[in-house]
Amino acid sequence: MKNLIFIVLCFFSLNLLGQQSNSQIDKAAATITKLYDLNSNQAAQYNQIIKTKKAAYKKLKGSDKKINSEAVKKIELEYEKSFKAILNEKQIKIFEVQQQIAKGLREDAPQSSVNRPVK
Repeated sequence: MKNLIFIVLCFFSLNLLGQQSNSQIDKAAATITKLYDLNSNQAAQYNQIIKTKKAAYKKLKGSDKKINSEAVKKIELEYEKSFKAILNEKQIKIFEVQQQIAKGLREDAPQSSVNRPVK
């Protein structure tokens, strides 16, 4: 159970990439590398994926909120697709559990201005 909570926390911390420094990204990448037991090739690929995600978030800074919301969803889907592509079968199971937990937390969380649909 501790690992599941840890996975969820990692997931949410990755959502803050647009506000993180490179050292914080490296630390988050090291955590994911350890959690998923990524080999050196996977770790290198993951570092590129996470840096691409950060760059995409940087481009959004200051964008129109409606466009921004849609773009964030697109960035997250691309991140998930890229990350899942480098994982083996055992690691994909961990990823899927993490996604289910995160989905449950989002459904249980009170609606914030960020989560509300743009009118």
